[in-house]
Amino acid sequence: VIAATVLFVTLITGSDSSELADGNSLARGGIYLLGATVFFFLVVGPTLAWGLGFMLRNVKDHSLHVIAFGGLGLFVGYSVGVFLEGRVGIAGLAALTAPAVGTGAALGRWAVSRWEKVL
Repeated sequence: VIAATVLFVTLITGSDSSELADGNSLARGGIYLLGATVFFFLVVGPTLAWGLGFMLRNVKDHSLHVIAFGGLGLFVGYSVGVFLEGRVGIAGLAALTAPAVGTGAALGRWAVSRWEKVL
């Protein structure tokens, strides 16, 4: 819990810890981070997953689907990390988010494979 709190506050304030004295900026940063998270998880992620699934509709090999979703997750995670690096000023954030999102996307695609219908 403490590590998550430190990461959350670091993401919101960036490298300038003097903004911690201002509760208003902390609240604005929290709302921004929450909004960005909701936007990416509820809008961008499902839209990209549907598009990739649509493009792979004729591919019967399940492992290619898992690899493609992992690759798309790596790309999206890296892009979001670069965007956040520019916003909060934390170097190396893209290197942390890319494998996390890529692995999550591949594991998510693998997990839903039992409901897959091969036509």
